[in-house]
Amino acid sequence: MKHIVLFISILFMAFSILAQDEHQSLLEGNKNYRNGDYNKAQEEYMRALENNPNSVKGHFNKGNAIYKNIEKSNLSPEEFKEQLDKAASDYLSAIENADDKNTKSKAYHNLGNVYVEQENYKKGIEAYKNALKLNPNDIETKNNLYYTQRKLKMQQQQQQQQEGDKNQQSDQQEGEEKENQNPQEGEPQENDQNQQSSEEKDESQESQDDQQEGNQGEQNQDEDSQTPSEGSKEMSEEEVKRLLKVMDEKEKQVQQKLRKESRSKYKSDKDW
Repeated sequence: MKHIVLFISILFMAFSILAQDEHQSLLEGNKNYRNGDYNKAQEEYMRALENNPNSVKGHFNKGNAIYKNIEKSNLSPEEFKEQLDKAASDYLSAIENADDKNTKSKAYHNLGNVYVEQENYKKGIEAYKNALKLNPNDIETKNNLYYTQRKLKMQQQQQQQQEGDKNQQSDQQEGEEKENQNPQEGEPQENDQNQQSSEEKDESQESQDDQQEGNQGEQNQDEDSQTPSEGSKEMSEEEVKRLLKVMDEKEKQVQQKLRKESRSKYKSDKDW
């Protein structure tokens, strides 16, 4: 009996130590988070999760730290997507392990923000609706839902426009191909009545053809005079690489600007 009591006491002490370590790591993570050091905050939240893999606060706060770190980092598109996927995974874990409605609602709200950043507006709308089912009076989530519904409508209209342009271009190409096709052998030619049989008409036609050829020659000369001279210098391989690098940098700057403008239109995240 004494051995059983001793074993239970040791087990209780072990759990208490783990709980204390988890709590301490969460406190340190929150401190770093408030100071804007989101990388260190993530490290502390990961330590808390090592002690308790089902920690709701650990997953929720880690997701927030990842999301905040994305805002201040200059990430490539691949890194941007990878970090958003990690944040979404933590929010989903928090939702799965949370017991109270308020925490689940906040996690759904922040999950919706991640989906909006990924331009997955349908999933974003679904997440916001789930948050509102748990907390119908959340004004921030209502605003985000309205904003995302508008973005989805614009996205669908743009896709329809692109599809219409693509079909129109395809139809135009098919029409041009048909026009350029040569008549098949054995097809009836123009009626003999359209052919001039008299010699006078033939001579008149030849005269007109000579005159047209003369005029055409003048036109061709005019067009040739507008043709740029050959021998223009081609870009070297180094110049092409330099130009591509500049274009990539400009593309990154534009993407970052668009992300910031998008974030400014809805509330970023909910803290614990």
